[in-house]
Amino acid sequence: MEAGTMLHHPAVASRNGGKVFVYVVMIALSVSILLAFIVHVGTTPKQILLPTFSVNLDGFDGLQTPAPAISSTFNLSLHAVSSGNPQSQRLCLEGGSVAVSYAGAVLAWGRVPRFCVERHEQKHVRMVALGTEVSLIDRLRQRMSSELRELDIDMMLRGSAALGRERRLLSCRLDMKSASSHPSMCKVYVYLVSQ
Repeated sequence: MEAGTMLHHPAVASRNGGKVFVYVVMIALSVSILLAFIVHVGTTPKQILLPTFSVNLDGFDGLQTPAPAISSTFNLSLHAVSSGNPQSQRLCLEGGSVAVSYAGAVLAWGRVPRFCVERHEQKHVRMVALGTEVSLIDRLRQRMSSELRELDIDMMLRGSAALGRERRLLSCRLDMKSASSHPSMCKVYVYLVSQ
């Protein structure tokens, strides 16, 4: 036998054939995964753009001199703005409730009327939250009289029949110094309610 010549031994041939088989399987698997990803991305529904929400405090009464029990009124405006994007959708909400709170204590509550926001539209919804003889603990009353800076506005809105059991919680924080001149953006949480 000459030097450098390899014997064609069956064990050597099967070892090389096994490596080729593994490479072929790996390439086929990689191509399959790539094709599945391309098909998935091509058939995934596009993002539906819903309106953004903000709130204004148009006026209030009853917080000037906090007593042990206060009666307050808050005039609020909810602003819904649909984007100019072609994928924006019409949204109708059947109304709901609004609560105005300070440091976790609810001061007033009210109803949000039904409204719809069409594509490429702005909608302004006015509402009033009233609190009658709301009792406050001494520490909270003292804090309010010295530093009433922020109010929390929370709205629970019911979806229309087309939305099924969908609910939206709008959570907004108002800076009392600029509440009437600058709307405060709301965080929107969407969830489904079981029947």
